[in-house]
Amino acid sequence: MVDPASGPFLFDTSAEGWLARQQSGVAAEWFRRYLAFHPVHVSAATVLERARGYSLLWRRATQERRHFVEAARLAYLAALGQVWPVD
Repeated sequence: MVDPASGPFLFDTSAEGWLARQQSGVAAEWFRRYLAFHPVHVSAATVLERARGYSLLWRRATQERRHFVEAARLAYLAALGQVWPVD
């Protein structure tokens, strides 16, 4: 396994989401150690993919649930670390 201190690393959409959802185990511990050294770095393409995902979810949501989707989208954008202009 790669030493978390040797980053920072650029995460794609699936890796960023998967790592963030890990509650226990080796991956969760690795990500906790990584975050102790570095913020999460993502590409502009990753941000666009995530924004598109929120848009699709918002369109399918009932009127009563849309504000939760919008709040999640805004929280994601507000918490972004470094965004790199690569695809």
